[in-house]
Amino acid sequence: MKFEDTTIANDRDIKALTDDIEQLRQQKQIQNHENFEIKTQLKLTEDNRDQLKRDLIESNRRVREYEENLTLQRKEIQDLKRYLQDEQRDKEISLRSSDDLRTKLKNVENEKIDLRQVLEEAKQRILSK
Repeated sequence: MKFEDTTIANDRDIKALTDDIEQLRQQKQIQNHENFEIKTQLKLTEDNRDQLKRDLIESNRRVREYEENLTLQRKEIQDLKRYLQDEQRDKEISLRSSDDLRTKLKNVENEKIDLRQVLEEAKQRILSK
């Protein structure tokens, strides 16, 4: 009987070990699937990281470009303000000069009228004699 008992015990051990092997195979399959999913997530995360790096580089380039444009525009604004001030000063000078010339013209015209009057009076005196 010992042989039969040993055989039965060995069969039970084989069945238990076979069940253990099947469970380990299933766990390995599940683990392999999880590993594949994790690798896929890692790849997607790395792709996203790489895209974010490219986006950041592009954003930094655009910011530098905008800053350069802003600097140029500020310089243009300063130049235009200076030009406008120069033009306003020139306009004021022209207006004053124009006013001065009008005043001188009136004075010359008045003097011309006075001289004509003096000339007419002189002619009258000469003709009266």
